[in-house]
Amino acid sequence: RQPSPNAQKVPSISVNLLIIITNPVGIVDHGDYITDTVNGLDYLDFSFTTGLSFDTAITTFSPAGWQAATGAQVQSLEALFGWVADTPSIFGAGPTANAGLTDAIAGYLGYTFFNTTATTCCGNRGILATLADVRSAGTNWDAFLQIDVITNNLNDQVDINYESGPTGTGVTSNSFAFQATWLVRAASVPEPTTTALIALGLLGAGFARKRRTQ
Repeated sequence: RQPSPNAQKVPSISVNLLIIITNPVGIVDHGDYITDTVNGLDYLDFSFTTGLSFDTAITTFSPAGWQAATGAQVQSLEALFGWVADTPSIFGAGPTANAGLTDAIAGYLGYTFFNTTATTCCGNRGILATLADVRSAGTNWDAFLQIDVITNNLNDQVDINYESGPTGTGVTSNSFAFQATWLVRAASVPEPTTTALIALGLLGAGFARKRRTQ
């Protein structure tokens, strides 16, 4: 599957260099996905799931080992970029502790929406992606969690919100042009290289020879 044209990547920008880490030591960028080496997880680039419903994203990518991320997993990723706490409103006054987090993460995984002019509700760029977390159905509503990492001026909204719909309408089957899905998989352990295997073989041979000469 080719990346969605709705998702965009631009160089990461931080407006608070003292707090937000634009190039975390624990992140390895492979192009189509990144590896969080601290927590042992891979994260798929949003360009592959932007515009797909949650159900379609899971069906498409689960054969390759990808599954929906939990809120806790995404928050652990955010922490590597310097995230310190939720900022539940994008309409606060002045920069917040998380200013620049959106751009830092999008520098690796891409934005799910990017506009040249800011909108009233969502700022001019951001990440809107669904999580695995499911809220128990209430009397009239069924819902699952999603995470918004949205920039508006110098404020980032780093929040986990409910996407709700009437029970039985299949919220997870809905798709939106600007929404993606957080997909993760266990990071694979790199196989030993040929050079490493040769080095081990030589080391073993040398040890055996030393024992014979003693």
